[in-house]
Amino acid sequence: MAISNDLILEWIDRIANLQGLQMDPTALADDVLLMAFVYKKEEEFVLAMSQVVRAIGQLVANKVEVSQLERNYSGWDSYHFQSRRVQGQGADLRIVFQSTSANTIKIKGFSNRHIPSDIYKRLGSRR
Repeated sequence: MAISNDLILEWIDRIANLQGLQMDPTALADDVLLMAFVYKKEEEFVLAMSQVVRAIGQLVANKVEVSQLERNYSGWDSYHFQSRRVQGQGADLRIVFQSTSANTIKIKGFSNRHIPSDIYKRLGSRR
């Protein structure tokens, strides 16, 4: 079952209205569309998007450990987390971001780590 346009728009709006978040609107729409491509069942999509919102809140509040990126992403950090909080589930989602000030982050992008392509390669094309 494909994810409805209304549900995709709802999640774009939810993320766009989060406190402490800066993100290019086109990149945000692209990322939510890709999440709908990867998580094709409505239940999976809503769960994964809920985890994205939860992770953004944790990043804004500086409550989680992140990985500093290198080379083409010097100055950017990556946060790895699960699309479903289940024992044995790997950290299949990523958020690439920068802390811009206290309680504010700039997100370059978020998505599944490998589907439809490697997130770091995909985001490398965003300037």
